[in-house]
Amino acid sequence: MPTFSPETVIDLGSRLDTLLNKLDEEIPGVYSDGFRGQILTLILLTERLLEPDPSERKLIAVSKAFLNSGQAQLALIKLEETIIPRLPRG
Repeated sequence: MPTFSPETVIDLGSRLDTLLNKLDEEIPGVYSDGFRGQILTLILLTERLLEPDPSERKLIAVSKAFLNSGQAQLALIKLEETIIPRLPRG
């Protein structure tokens, strides 16, 4: 798999969509290490690229906590709450 190197929030949004779509390929509650690793990578890159404000940092922390507790879908949903408002409108 190629390395994911986002340069814009649009790149982050595209990757988020890809991972949300991949949820259907995973067994809920038994997410593969590779899939969880992809989500963690997206979380960390979002944190770095967006320079989040305090409320976004909280959402990112919650996303990490959900991922650490095996709840990948909830982790992506919380991350979505950080990325989507930053996407350009129109």
